[in-house]
Amino acid sequence: MDQSDVQDYNALDFPTALKLSDLPDCSKMHKEMTTDLVKHDSRMKLEKFKPYGTIVRVNLATIALFRFGTTVYAIDDTCPHQGGPLHLGDIENLVNEASRCSVPCVVCPWHRWTFRLDNGQRIRKIKSDVDDLESNGPVRQFTIHGTCAISVKIYSVLMDKDENLYIRFREFDSRLFNCNNFC
Repeated sequence: MDQSDVQDYNALDFPTALKLSDLPDCSKMHKEMTTDLVKHDSRMKLEKFKPYGTIVRVNLATIALFRFGTTVYAIDDTCPHQGGPLHLGDIENLVNEASRCSVPCVVCPWHRWTFRLDNGQRIRKIKSDVDDLESNGPVRQFTIHGTCAISVKIYSVLMDKDENLYIRFREFDSRLFNCNNFC
């Protein structure tokens, strides 16, 4: 783990039982859209579907992990819209208009809400990009048009020298100490 991370005595680092190599590398994947269930060939696409995300349950939180090279992003697995499983979502690289930098995002498989993996913020794409999503071609880059006040919770991920992954929390989930769980 990074030396500055180790010295944070107020943090709780929970092991995930996963190594970096256990996660699929999203930076090397290209996939056609698979979440539009209206199209006639969707079922065939979904049968071949392999999720980009990996789900873990740590400190009573259900978290989706996404790997890009040696960077691992951790976000709450539940979409705030209607509870879609984000670990099953498509990955898109969106371009930030201000900085022109590419931003990895996950698209909810249920209703296509899009969230940045680096900060959890929901984003909107420009209309022409949304129209492009209806095509049968592979997903490329889209432009971020705006942001919303809605977001999903993100978590810090740490990796030790053996590439074991840990999720950082500030406190134990209070439900762990609920007497009803033990009585």
